[in-house]
Amino acid sequence: MRKRPRPRRLGNTRPGAVVRLEAPTHLTAKGWAAVWAHGVRTVVDLREVDEGEPDLTPRPTGITTVRTPLEPVGTPFLEHWQPIDGLASPLYYPAMLAEHPERVTTTVHSLTMPDYLLDNGLSTTELAALRARLSGT
Repeated sequence: MRKRPRPRRLGNTRPGAVVRLEAPTHLTAKGWAAVWAHGVRTVVDLREVDEGEPDLTPRPTGITTVRTPLEPVGTPFLEHWQPIDGLASPLYYPAMLAEHPERVTTTVHSLTMPDYLLDNGLSTTELAALRARLSGT
């Protein structure tokens, strides 16, 4: 019998396992304390190194930041999508996955996500299927 909850289906994430922080650079000490209390231990920053502002408050010890830029900077694709709601359109990421799957694949593979997924009930077979799906094989 499994001790940890298992994702319901490949592609689903356990509720509360992923949290979106719109602007972690703007968090105060109280905001970071709330993030910590929620259980966040890794922040995945999808921006370029020179994009964004410095943190207003230092991030707590114990929260790791993984920077893995996602946007295909300097491409016609980005020039097309940037003016449309500042990349906030729900149509952006499906288009990104269709036109630049390597960017998404590289981002996913650059994270320690496999360990996280295995620790939270994904089987090695399901992990292999997810990798194949992301790489298009």
